[in-house]
Formats: sequence, C-alpha cells, structure tokens
Amino acid sequence: VGAAIAALAQPTDVAGADPMPQGGSGVLAFDSDGDVYTVRAEQDDAAGNLGLSTPHTFTVGTSYRDDVLSDNPAGYWRLGESSGTVAASELGATTNGAYANGVLLGQTGGLTGDSNRAARFDGVDDIVSVPHSSALNATNGVTIEAWVKRTKTGAWQNILAKPGNGGNAAQNYALWLNTTNQPVALFGNGTTSVAAYAPAIDTNWHHIVATYNNATAQVYVDG
Repeated sequence: VGAAIAALAQPTDVAGADPMPQGGSGVLAFDSDGDVYTVRAEQDDAAGNLGLSTPHTFTVGTSYRDDVLSDNPAGYWRLGESSGTVAASELGATTNGAYANGVLLGQTGGLTGDSNRAARFDGVDDIVSVPHSSALNATNGVTIEAWVKRTKTGAWQNILAKPGNGGNAAQNYALWLNTTNQPVALFGNGTTSVAAYAPAIDTNWHHIVATYNNATAQVYVDG
C-alpha cells in the first residue's frame, strides 16, 4: 500500500444530506496502490466519539482500457511504450507485437485524461508485426478498431490488417487509409472480398471502427 493521505473535511451542505455536525472533526482518509484507491470517512463529535464509514475502493485512470477489455477482445495493443521493440499485448505475451523500421515511440496520445502514450508510423515501412495466432482469425464476423492521427496524404497507409499483404481477397480483415484519406475496410475469404468506406479524415485524432457480420461491412468514424 502506498502513502496514506488524510485531508480535513470542512462542514459542508450536500444535496440530500445533513451538514456535518459542528463541534467535531471529519477526516477523509485515502490509501493508494497505483491507480487503486480506498477511501473512508471518519467523524468524531464533541464528546470524542468516533464513527467510521465502510471503506470504498475505486480505480482511476484505467477506465478506457477496462472498457475495451470488458468486451473480451481477441487482441488489444495500446502502443504506449516509450522505448524498446516490443508492442505489449494487453492479453498476454503470446500475442506481443514487434516494432520495426523506426517507429517513433512515446508520442502524445489521443485520449484526454489517459496517460498512455502513442506510436508514430511514417506511412511507408514502419510497422508492428504480431506472430500468427488462430485466436486472431475472423470466421464468424469481426470488429476492428484503432485511434488514428493522420500526418501524411496521397498514399495508401495500412492501419491494421491480417495478413496485410497480397490482394483484397487475401485479407481476413484490413483497415487502411486510401489516397484521398478515406478509411477503407476490407474483409476477404481467399476468393472474394467486400469493402466499406468512410468520409476522409483530417489530421486530428479519430476513433475508427470497422465491422463485418459475414453479410454487411461498415466503417464508423468517431461514433
């Protein structure tokens, strides 16, 4: 357990509650362990009687990650490393990726209130490669998503794909930016493929999601 912090709680009116009794003192005590906090209210009266509330534990700073993991994804890479060549998987080392060809790490991320960093790719040959895993195969529909901040234009740029090379039909799933900066999703079965397009994106951060249910492909930008 990390440092304990005690802060004096001044008498204050709260909607739907009685104000703190005068003549005593109130303490709000915190214990922190990383992003996990435990809080408990302590109140004594003028006679020295002490009352303690039930401790309440809560987590801050990891809500986005927790939301993603709650969907039980087959793969999740935050790309928040500041150095090295390993792109850590949030699901365990067996699906760790490897940075190659000069990816710039430790860049400013796209999520307000989240300290996780981002990786910058040159749109030419910078890449993260992940070893083959059958868990990453899409057979009964799939959803893929990424946070993207475009810095280049006029070229096809690979955001996420399996396998990422070969023709359209060879792509189990793929998400690209085309030469007019449109997000393009491809889903193939080895013989044919379907595609979906979204309007062009600017150079701000955008959340791009592509889905395919074995019948219809769709791409969503920021919602």
